[in-house]
Amino acid sequence: MHDIRYAWRTLRRSPVFAATAILTLALGIGANSALFGLLNALLFRPPTGIPESDRLVRVENAGRFEEVSYPDYLEIRDAARRFAGIAAYTSAGMALASGGEPIRVTGQLVSGNYFDVLGVRPVLGRGFLAGEDRTRGTHPVAVIGYDLWVRRFAADPTVVGRTVTLNGYGFTVVGVAPEGFMGTEIEEPAEVWVPTMMRARAMPAASDLLTNRRFGRFHLIGRLADGVPLEQAEAALGVISRRLDPAEPDRFEPLRLTATPLTGWIPLRGLGSTLPMLAFAGVITGLVLLIACANVANLLLARAVARRHEIGVRLALGAGRRRLIRQLVTESVLLALLGGGLGLVGSFWLADAFRARFRMVLAPLDVSPDAHTLAFTFALALGTGVLFGLVPAWRASRTDLRPALAGDGASRFRRSRLQGALVVAQMALSLTLLFAAGLFLRRLDTVAETDVGFEVDDVVVLTLDLESQGYTPAAGEAFQRALRERAAGLPGVRAAAVASGAPLVGGRTLHWLSAAEGASTPAGTTAGAAPVVAMGVSPGFFRTLGIPVLRGRGFTDRDTRDAPRVAVISQQLARRQWPDRDPIGRVFYFGPSRDTPIRVVGVVPDVATSLSDPQMAVFLPRSQHFQMAESYLIARVAGDPSTIIEPLRDAVHAIDPDVPVYAVRTMAQVVEESVDIYRDLALVITGFGALALALAALGLYGVMAFTAASRAREVGIRIALGADAGAVLGLFIRDGLRLTAIGAALGVALALALGRLIGSIVAGVRPVDPLAFAGVVAVLAGAALIASWLPARRAARVDPMAALRSE
Repeated sequence: MHDIRYAWRTLRRSPVFAATAILTLALGIGANSALFGLLNALLFRPPTGIPESDRLVRVENAGRFEEVSYPDYLEIRDAARRFAGIAAYTSAGMALASGGEPIRVTGQLVSGNYFDVLGVRPVLGRGFLAGEDRTRGTHPVAVIGYDLWVRRFAADPTVVGRTVTLNGYGFTVVGVAPEGFMGTEIEEPAEVWVPTMMRARAMPAASDLLTNRRFGRFHLIGRLADGVPLEQAEAALGVISRRLDPAEPDRFEPLRLTATPLTGWIPLRGLGSTLPMLAFAGVITGLVLLIACANVANLLLARAVARRHEIGVRLALGAGRRRLIRQLVTESVLLALLGGGLGLVGSFWLADAFRARFRMVLAPLDVSPDAHTLAFTFALALGTGVLFGLVPAWRASRTDLRPALAGDGASRFRRSRLQGALVVAQMALSLTLLFAAGLFLRRLDTVAETDVGFEVDDVVVLTLDLESQGYTPAAGEAFQRALRERAAGLPGVRAAAVASGAPLVGGRTLHWLSAAEGASTPAGTTAGAAPVVAMGVSPGFFRTLGIPVLRGRGFTDRDTRDAPRVAVISQQLARRQWPDRDPIGRVFYFGPSRDTPIRVVGVVPDVATSLSDPQMAVFLPRSQHFQMAESYLIARVAGDPSTIIEPLRDAVHAIDPDVPVYAVRTMAQVVEESVDIYRDLALVITGFGALALALAALGLYGVMAFTAASRAREVGIRIALGADAGAVLGLFIRDGLRLTAIGAALGVALALALGRLIGSIVAGVRPVDPLAFAGVVAVLAGAALIASWLPARRAARVDPMAALRSE
């Protein structure tokens, strides 16, 4: 406590130094705390709205697919004696048509004990009763989410007992979920819950969902019985797995049931493909913290020189080196704790800003402070204080008593090699971060300048959900044919088409294409097969998007379900499969099977199927490649596209008023949204790179200012002997640029390693980009020049008589 009180008084006497060090550390610690806060909310905080989660586990299949079939769930539920209950759920898109125009909501089909197992108590009404999930189609009841209740029903407390229309059928609202509760799936946060026995209304397209053991669509959540440890529950699940396997030899794969604690939105082993991105984020924030530590360590080294007399007196009075080091490290730890407290406040703001900006992914997360975040920040601040304080304290304790007590100016001002090494390290680390920012900026430029291959002006896209309304493929095809004709006849519409997939919009499916006739790929094999994106489109699609047919023809109304299979392919695919032949009339297959030959009838220019990972494209007639999940109405208009949106909505609802229309955008907005992800990433990484550059430049400035002060007598003698201002400026600027050049040279290896990591995460990023590297070096050199020039200019203005007199 004595050391802490003295450290506090010492820092109060040096407010500029203390404020600079605290703010520098706050930036580094705050960035890492914000990242930990997001990871903590994702991995270690149970989904919002679940009050007692310590006994909850995810029951999963350890095979290729984590989900299980509904018949298997019933047997698992009845046989699991080590559990107080096991609930099942699966996600489903639903159309809500109550209180306004039909909208698409994310719903879940859940077992009757779902809310009881989770321990969730609705804020209004109740959950489901056991009897409401026993017989099919007899209890059309629903629980709605809190946000949906506020947004759609204006938080009306009388909503319980009201009938709402889901998928064209009346459901009685029996409860409103608590605020923040969106289920347990972060990728598909739920807004509506209905019993599984209402499958025919909630998921009309999945006719065998509740009977087919090969249809594994259900996630399971279990609550352990009182006093039962997780190991016993897993052993019981192993017994159940072995008992179920022989009963159904036709099951898609053997069951291997496991139990994982519901400690967060996703289990640690479920990170999978997100690990490289998390590692990249950790590297970025870690580098910022290291630069901040090096910066403050340099400040402490310079401050130790200014305190040489004080340290000499302490040593002369009998203080041991260990006692002195403890005092100095206490000061650095106090600085780190103050910086950590300020950084913690900033981290909540930063984490919340990330959550708001990437709301589509992070919306369900609760990033409010908790014990884990506080403990992490405290531990990080404590470790940081020791890290940047120990070496300066050790060096300060080696003070030579005689010159320190005598106030010998020649020995008082001497830049240590450690100070230069810290500047070199800062420059190397900042170059690494700047290079990462340069790669993202270069990728952003590439994406923004991508030729999408079709016209984006005056084109409107509307998304329709036919699956929720129970459309069969034949009925859906008839609906879309009527919609295309109705939309094409609207005033101001120049062309219209419907599609199950469109470039940059969605609905694209990936296939492996193997060619047969005269191609470079052996027929009926996957060796060398090309990955292609398939899209089902109607006649008029190419005209609507302004895509010219270079060879052959487009699609017509004669390309029906019963007609021979045909396709229009992109120019790149034609060159790859038939480089020296005319592709028109050639036949190919999807995969190694020769069951369904597809004949090429047309070739179109390459289109950007996706800005992130563009693939060769295959367009198929809509009637031959019909998908129910989503459909798109695309219209080219004359004039302002916004004026035709409502007439197009009316055209949809004139055919079926219950079909939800959502994600209404112009094609220009679609392209802009495709660029946004790169813009956001570039903005974030550039922000960290700019922060690293500012910290490194500040560190270099501090060292050069210290060097200029230490060489005041030398500069005075040089000026007295006739040196001009340019010579003095060059003396210090060369010194600063030399440190920067060494740091840049050492940072090349780190930058290239980080570039390879980025290239493995973000498609299209070149790990080695000479232009980006040249730009980074130029920016770093410019910052170093400014940071060196300012102290050098001050040194060049030294009055030689004053400098010599002070010595």
